[in-house]
Amino acid sequence: MDSAYWKLAHWKRIPVYAHWTILLWFPWALIQGIKLVWLFPSFLAFVTILLFHEFGHAIAARYTDTKVYAIKLFLMHGECSHETPYYESEDILIAWGGVLGQLLLLVLAVVAQYLLFYFSTMWMYQLSPVFDVLTKTNLIIIAFNLIPVKPLDGVIAWRIIPFVLLKIRTKKAGILSRFAKRQQTSGSKTKEQTEEKNADKIAQELFDRLKK
Repeated sequence: MDSAYWKLAHWKRIPVYAHWTILLWFPWALIQGIKLVWLFPSFLAFVTILLFHEFGHAIAARYTDTKVYAIKLFLMHGECSHETPYYESEDILIAWGGVLGQLLLLVLAVVAQYLLFYFSTMWMYQLSPVFDVLTKTNLIIIAFNLIPVKPLDGVIAWRIIPFVLLKIRTKKAGILSRFAKRQQTSGSKTKEQTEEKNADKIAQELFDRLKK
């Protein structure tokens, strides 16, 4: 791996790297007005967002039996390197995995914030810079990633709309086809029954004539 990357850990044999640009968070956070004492905790919260996003991709990839090569963290985004999925549905699921991971973190952060508000209002306000990162910054990154422009996830993620529409049309066509076959079968049965009734009627008439 390039010297610009630092190896952080391994997760299920998947190496996790951080690029040096991730440190640009510190000057950016200072410009945003984050106090010096909360600078490092806010940075950890930011890294947590990136990890949840990329692990979301990785978990979705492993669920579809798609091999994951590495996870890399940069400033404001990450990268989950994996092989190309065989099916379109798998590619879409992997693309949404990152957003779903961030949404999970968002829910956990909101729940933790409400619990702190209930048990200790002081600590909730003290930790507000960290919660701002886990909620507001998290939502900004989610919205940014869903923009349908390469290399963002939105390019693949929004393919879910035509994919679902195609599935609905295919299912509808299948239902109509089965209904038509049933109608045809029902029509054939009705025709056979009518013919049988006519034959019985003719036979009965011939029998009545013979009796006379």
